[in-house]
Amino acid sequence: MKQKRRQWLARLIAFAMLITLIPVFPAASSFAADAFTKVSGNIQLPSGLTVPEGKTFVMSIHGYDNSKTTVSIASGQHSASYALDLEVSYSPKLRYKILDDAGLNIVAAGYYAEESGSPSITYNYNKGLTYTPEMAGSTKTADFNLQSGVRVSGQISRPNGASTTLSVPLNMGLTDANTNNNFGFPVTLPSGSTQTAYSYVVTSGSAYHISYALAQGYSGYDLTTNYYDEQPIDLSTADLDNVNITLQQGYHVSGILMLPENVPTPSDSISFQVMAEEVGGLHRYYSAQFSKMTNAYGSMQQG
Repeated sequence: MKQKRRQWLARLIAFAMLITLIPVFPAASSFAADAFTKVSGNIQLPSGLTVPEGKTFVMSIHGYDNSKTTVSIASGQHSASYALDLEVSYSPKLRYKILDDAGLNIVAAGYYAEESGSPSITYNYNKGLTYTPEMAGSTKTADFNLQSGVRVSGQISRPNGASTTLSVPLNMGLTDANTNNNFGFPVTLPSGSTQTAYSYVVTSGSAYHISYALAQGYSGYDLTTNYYDEQPIDLSTADLDNVNITLQQGYHVSGILMLPENVPTPSDSISFQVMAEEVGGLHRYYSAQFSKMTNAYGSMQQG
């Protein structure tokens, strides 16, 4: 069980870093023309679905931040086309993310993949097609045939019903209990409020563990850094509402990490991670990451 929790913690940290750290790349115009692959294709809703009257379905397709496009499917329509100049210097995956689902239960995010040469969608980053620098200057087709899913929704509340003077940025996670596929999405608890609603669509046919992590850089020390529920929620057959989460009260822990006595200061920086695990507990994990320090001051949030 401890090994499983450590594996989850590593995934959570990687996930939190992925959606909170925005890569800094040069503007698209600073790349040579042959650093791009021209990607185009069609977006199709699941069979039999059209966008409801008076609504617009909106999604983004992107590699990194400087390579993205927004696609809209109008009311009454089933599909739309897109074109994107994908910068491939960093070997990206091609990802879609739904920005407005128009009330349709369609899996909210995924990656373009090719199984046996046929276009498909995967929800596992490692299985997504990698666009390598060798593809620069070429033209590729990537169709996204979106899939229906199930919706989980509920309220996120501060502990004890107290309102917050600061907005609280959260990285929510839903991890498939069978495949370990992880869906992540940001939610912000606005300043001055006690709770906020969330809603997200994942693949059906499984149970999911739900988790949250405070976005990096959040300065409120009265909440635990992250939370993971070992008890999965059943999303195998139908939507699930009222999956409510109360953020966990936390306490600030700080100290100094020092090199052993008589150990010389290294010429390079040291990177390390501090983790505390609740004794006898199953639900909460806490970590802090530091780097470029020898005798380092650090802090973490503990429940």
